[in-house]
Amino acid sequence: MMLMGRYRLRIKREFGEFEVESATPEEILESLKGLPEVLRKVDEALSKPALSGPKISLKGIVETTSDGPVLTVPRDRISDKEALGILLYSLTNARSPELYRLLNLSGTLSPGAPSRLSEMKREGLVVKDGDQYKLTMAGIRMIEEDILPRLKSTGGK
Repeated sequence: MMLMGRYRLRIKREFGEFEVESATPEEILESLKGLPEVLRKVDEALSKPALSGPKISLKGIVETTSDGPVLTVPRDRISDKEALGILLYSLTNARSPELYRLLNLSGTLSPGAPSRLSEMKREGLVVKDGDQYKLTMAGIRMIEEDILPRLKSTGGK
């Protein structure tokens, strides 16, 4: 895209967008030389799992059963994205069919769950590593700083 004598290149990634702008196409090419390394570092940072299990207690929000973690929060108190995030927080990583199964066991029958998981990926909250999904550091922060405190302040109800 050319803007008033300037060239702009946008690169969209799952976690956001990079934008490079310059006066000449050659300058853009020069700027792009270091991009693969930058993207590698960003991907690496986003995919780092938590160094330990959940740091905040999930008591009253998740119950561990023989089938896996099950949400105990009433359906009307939590969105599909929040439910997926909490399940991933309690599991560290999981395949999508497992997440959907656990949502169903939790009473969250959501045909839109695959779309919510894709949205979370685009927003940089989860990454897919092979066939496993896991929370990024941003996803962990969202769970620990926004969702869990809100649910705990109302007793999960």
